[in-house]
Amino acid sequence: MPDKTIRLGTLVILGMLVAPAGAREPRSVQAAVEQVMGPLPSREDLPPLAVETLEETVLGGGLVRRKVRYATETADTVSAWLFLPPEAAQGRRPAVLCLHQTTAIGKDEPAGLGGLPNLHSALELARRGFVTLAPDYPSFGEHAYDFSSRTWQSGSLKAVWDNMRGVDLLADLSQVDPDRIGCIGHSLGGHNAIFTAVFRADSDHGLRCHRCCRHAECFPPEARRHLTRHRFGSALNHHVHLHACVTDGVFMPLADGAGGDTPPAFLTARPITQADLAALTERVRRRVIRWFRLAGLLDAAAATDMLAWENSGFSVDASVRIALIDRDVPSYFQSLEHLLRYCARPPFALERLSVRRGADGRIAKVRYLLPRHKAANWVGPGRGRKSTRPGANGVVELSPVEFLDRLANLVPPPRKHRHRYHGVFAPNHK
Repeated sequence: MPDKTIRLGTLVILGMLVAPAGAREPRSVQAAVEQVMGPLPSREDLPPLAVETLEETVLGGGLVRRKVRYATETADTVSAWLFLPPEAAQGRRPAVLCLHQTTAIGKDEPAGLGGLPNLHSALELARRGFVTLAPDYPSFGEHAYDFSSRTWQSGSLKAVWDNMRGVDLLADLSQVDPDRIGCIGHSLGGHNAIFTAVFRADSDHGLRCHRCCRHAECFPPEARRHLTRHRFGSALNHHVHLHACVTDGVFMPLADGAGGDTPPAFLTARPITQADLAALTERVRRRVIRWFRLAGLLDAAAATDMLAWENSGFSVDASVRIALIDRDVPSYFQSLEHLLRYCARPPFALERLSVRRGADGRIAKVRYLLPRHKAANWVGPGRGRKSTRPGANGVVELSPVEFLDRLANLVPPPRKHRHRYHGVFAPNHK
């Protein structure tokens, strides 16, 4: 149930963020979220935080890492890592509440004590002079919590309440400027950063939030990407793969005060190297096999065996590039239009289909003429032996039932978009 509540809450938040200006008042956004999560209890007569220091370590450069425990409500406490940079002794500093992703170690990941190095947000921000607090989400890390207790209408609302108490803790610190408190998170922590900011928007000390993710369009410099998902090969065969048309750089947002006719600045990325492709291919291979393992499609032994294969079966190609001067060149086969048409093509071409009838007049075979570039390398079971004459096309011959079976296998799942647009290509991009 908490997972469903979180997803619904995310939809409400995102819907309000793109709503007209008049509908984005803090109270109206909070009211929309409360329809999904439940009403936030009154924050009057809050119990004392009763902050306890459980342990303290001085890291390199004088950075202090302190494990604290504090009361979020009368019958519940939360453990968290508090980081105090050496600059905090010189005056009030900005602070950041750092929320972890879905991970069993909870607060230890943003604190740099485990997990992914690029998610050690509390530690890295503290090294840059911020006071940071990384608490456990309910049921993660050291925060034992039973979501079926029905004390709260939703697990998301309970997490928001705990986060708000974490902000209270930061605001009470003598080292923190209470008017400069932010919130950052990844995945589970990302949408909770948004939820927490909504409920803190009209409090004594507002909260700035930043949701971290791994998609390029989540960051200010934006790329354009058109992604097409294919389930077919060139011979009526089932072959799942992706085509992505991506700009070779990012568009920078316009500066404040820039006129509506001012074009955005474009920063060109460095060329893709073979080392880049090899690293990406290996990352895709490991993540797909891991997903198959978690989904129960592979057992542990099979997954380990596949990871040991010398030929992984995965490939990434980035050899096609359309330069600006080639967008509308006379040679159509080197133009941007031709590339996009290739990516958006249907599973087969009707003009390549023909039938061969038997003596009784009924269809005996369905013939499909392969593209010319497949003539020399497409031989196998169920395919007629083709001519080796230079320039000849290969042919696939199937019985009517085999042909229908292949077509059924190429039909995409219902209500699943084959074409997706990201970044400044996205329909709702502003």
